[in-house]
Amino acid sequence: MNNIHRSSSVSSSVPLTRNQHYQRQERGKNPFVSLVHRRRQIQRESVDENMSATTTSSGGTRVKPLVIVGPSGVGKGTLIEKLNKNHPNSFGFSVSHTTRDPRPGEENGVHYHFVEKSLMEQEIADGKFLEHANVHLNIYGTSFKAVDDVASKGVCCILDIDIQGAEIVKNSGKLDCAYVFIQPPSIPELERRLRGRGTETEEAVTKRMQNATKEIERGEKLGSAFFDAIIVNDDLDSAYEKLKDVVVRRIFTPA
Repeated sequence: MNNIHRSSSVSSSVPLTRNQHYQRQERGKNPFVSLVHRRRQIQRESVDENMSATTTSSGGTRVKPLVIVGPSGVGKGTLIEKLNKNHPNSFGFSVSHTTRDPRPGEENGVHYHFVEKSLMEQEIADGKFLEHANVHLNIYGTSFKAVDDVASKGVCCILDIDIQGAEIVKNSGKLDCAYVFIQPPSIPELERRLRGRGTETEEAVTKRMQNATKEIERGEKLGSAFFDAIIVNDDLDSAYEKLKDVVVRRIFTPA
């Protein structure tokens, strides 16, 4: 009885550590399951702390950019948005240029720089673009200025570009980047997602699916020799955790 009273008295006056809280919550559960869950929790906390600490201390240091590649509709934008939302001081998005029309809800200078085709062609000729590609009858590209604007802040610059652009960037040797390819669970699932947007004509969906098939085939051919990771986005939370793991290993872990 005295032992019970003494234990109770100590717990009410001495704050419990995070591990002690966790041990109390997990008491009576399967030990192996509890251990696995704890390890995953520690890994997630370590990832977040590592990203935060690295960018906070980087100051004017250039952080390695992150190139995210994948077919239209695979969920790249959602993953990027999640990274930016959860770690606003660690990442910056390189706003690409495009000659296509804005979709509903898209803002100029936020989602893309929407420009006239003649102007973009002239700036490409003037050497102002790191990469560019003709996609879906339009031109998409990343300007040197867009990357420099983000990198100069000492954060990781995210480039959301197609596989043609990624190959141009890597083969140019002008930027040392981490490369991630996002794959859909299947071609039918990708088509379902594209149609679910409700913003594409039948002709546009057909064209996007044709390009997506080619991009997936090319990504699989390049494989791990080109990409630091190939992530199947069949579950958003799982894909996000895998993306964070790659980011920490390839970008925020000191060499």
